[in-house]
Amino acid sequence: MTVNRRSVLIGLTALLEARPAFAEMTVRAPKEPWDSVKFTLRDGDNVWPGVAVRVPGAPGKPSYIYAASTICPHQGCQFEFEADYQAVGAKIGKELTNPVFHCHCHMSTYDPANAGQVIHGPAPRPPFRFEFREEGDALVITGVVT
Repeated sequence: MTVNRRSVLIGLTALLEARPAFAEMTVRAPKEPWDSVKFTLRDGDNVWPGVAVRVPGAPGKPSYIYAASTICPHQGCQFEFEADYQAVGAKIGKELTNPVFHCHCHMSTYDPANAGQVIHGPAPRPPFRFEFREEGDALVITGVVT
């Protein structure tokens, strides 16, 4: 049997549809605007790489955390949080205004300040998000949202 990125994504989707119970994990919460924290949520045989980013608030609105799986919805590559958004913008031919998630495999780019919206590339949708809660300086990851 050949394993490819598509079969991995199909398997991940099937796992999510079964809504497995995840073990909680705690990581340092990002505190400053555009601070990020990488983590890996493990539940049995399932491994979910992720990143949490502190998105600055707008005037009169507080900052918030956006946490996403770093598995690209296009073909299952792993993307990165890119603080040098101008360099990414030059690669994809778009003027970007804030740090982004960027997949170097096929150039899919997502906006963490807009619920992971696809900015560029072949990705069919935003990445999966994580459920979490903040407890003081900690971020408690509790599961994945599809």
